[in-house]
Amino acid sequence: MALYAATHSASTDDLTGLWNREKMAGLFELEKQKGQAQAKPLAVIMLDIDFFKTVNDTFGHSVGDKVLGSFATLLRRHVRQQDHVGRHGGEEFFILLPETDAAQASAVAQDLRQRINQFHFEKVGNKTASFGVTQYQSGESLSQLLTRADYALYQAKAKGRNCIEVV
Repeated sequence: MALYAATHSASTDDLTGLWNREKMAGLFELEKQKGQAQAKPLAVIMLDIDFFKTVNDTFGHSVGDKVLGSFATLLRRHVRQQDHVGRHGGEEFFILLPETDAAQASAVAQDLRQRINQFHFEKVGNKTASFGVTQYQSGESLSQLLTRADYALYQAKAKGRNCIEVV
């Protein structure tokens, strides 16, 4: 039991309880191999809380941390059991979606976007998020996949935020 707790703790982000980048890298390799063996797609969603710096500047980092925790819980509750949610850093998160193509991942992102828009964060009120969606291409590394997802996220922010871009 203690070994499980230590292993789990080393695999999760302390603040949000989501998988950390190292664990997500391992999960990516596993899902990539499974997907290739079964000829199934793999998609990723990268998302970012819009204007999160304002939360920290206005309400302080302790409130910002609570917003991140609530945001993480919201994501975990509204993805499928086989999906993997991780914290990329700061207010950026990413979701690996096995057996999912870019169009299906975009629909998941749209559902999450609407749920986030409707959620009331304690002391802060409503927030929005921007989303970048892409699909794994054969031979691609996690770094390459996330670079494309990050580019899509950048495009969503450039279009005014609170939207989804697919590349």
